[in-house]
Amino acid sequence: CGCDDDAPTLTELHLSHNQITGTGAFALLRGTKGRATELPPLWLRLEENKVTDVPSVVKKAEKEKINFCDEVPTNCCWKELCAYETVCHVPFLWFQSDGADYSWYWKALRESQWKAKEQASATKAPQPKRDGKGKGSSATSS
Repeated sequence: CGCDDDAPTLTELHLSHNQITGTGAFALLRGTKGRATELPPLWLRLEENKVTDVPSVVKKAEKEKINFCDEVPTNCCWKELCAYETVCHVPFLWFQSDGADYSWYWKALRESQWKAKEQASATKAPQPKRDGKGKGSSATSS
């Protein structure tokens, strides 16, 4: 295909306001499955499409262990860094053109994931965090 290992890595893909269905959104998420964790997460914009059952797409992706984050940009998640240390951000997946309000599901999902993360971190040693440039850095307390 003419591609080589020195080619730039895709960091953003904006596909909002199209006709992408749940099947298409899932296929795009599945395509990130082999992305290297040393890289900044792919910023994938899929809002205002035709994904009519977002919870189903999220559950299916989680079942296949696709490493993605659907957190909206905050002080802990943004383009270059993910608090969940994922390989793909899909920050506005829950905002589709059908006007359905999925915020209740999204909030419940986030709460359960944070509880699981807190429980896991309480039982294991701290892991190095990414510095947003695709390189690991160890946080030390003074």
